Amino acid sequence: MARNHTLGKLLSTQTDANRPNEVKPSGTFSRSGALGSVARSLGDLKAKANEAEKLEEKLRDGSHVIELDPGTVDPSFLPDRLDAPDDTFLSLRDAIADRGQLSPILVRPNPVTSGRYQVAFGHRRLKACLELGITVKAIVKELSDADLLIAQGQENSERTDLSFLERALFAKKLETLGYGRDVAMAALGIDKTELSRLISVARELDDEIVAYLGRCPSIGRKRWLEFADALKSPGGQKRCVKFIRETTEHNADDEKRFIAAYKAAVGPKASSVTGANHEPLSWQSPDKDLVVKAESGDRKGRIDIRSEKSPEFVSFLLEKIPQLYKDFSKVRKNTQ
Repeated sequence: MARNHTLGKLLSTQTDANRPNEVKPSGTFSRSGALGSVARSLGDLKAKANEAEKLEEKLRDGSHVIELDPGTVDPSFLPDRLDAPDDTFLSLRDAIADRGQLSPILVRPNPVTSGRYQVAFGHRRLKACLELGITVKAIVKELSDADLLIAQGQENSERTDLSFLERALFAKKLETLGYGRDVAMAALGIDKTELSRLISVARELDDEIVAYLGRCPSIGRKRWLEFADALKSPGGQKRCVKFIRETTEHNADDEKRFIAAYKAAVGPKASSVTGANHEPLSWQSPDKDLVVKAESGDRKGRIDIRSEKSPEFVSFLLEKIPQLYKDFSKVRKNTQ
């Protein structure tokens, strides 16, 4: 037998004739009474929660730019820049002061400290905003340690901000921390061969040598490889460190510091890169818009001109070469 519902029994005891008239809530009560007020409040809270959830999702996906107090943003756990004077930073800071920050930085929520962030790339923009006392525009994105390092390395590689030395040291740090070479290659945008070159150079560099040389942005791969070979030669490392500890020329330019350290590592042997009579020379225009570097050997020389105005300057130089050669021949004749 089916079980009778208790509530049904209670309701069925009253006939339709004896049942009191039903009282229906008025529309006015539902809209403006206490119940309506609570309903509206709950609706507002839900809407705000949905908006907050959408904003949080945007931040996690890196699809939204916000402004942060630069004091709440910590540096990457693996710096890729040497702490050295950088004239370009002053230009960047002045540009941000004049025109504002045009490109946002990339940060992630700090995995250790709640309420703080950690920068993936944009360290110099962050520093500029901090010094200027303004907020920093940032994209917030959830990143693993490896993803952060890859984003950090790729940004700097695309902007060609890092010198060969900084790239080499960064590659070595990744290796020391146990990251696979695939992470290093992705971060620096290089192949296995170039990565091996970078690491082979960094392994030979004593901390004192790095501190003395600084960023050395003008020194290319070939010369670094030869410097590493010189350091690997018997006594090369000791001779170089001894020279650095005794020299007073710590404020010389990149070229002079590098040549001096290289010669110390080589010792009495002649250098194939920076021989005593064939040291690389460099010249920079007063406005720093044109850089000319020259190397000479026994039977050939090379001039490297770097500037957006290079084509015009090279054409101008070629026009002047006949007269320059005449002047050179005169001077040479008078000195013989």
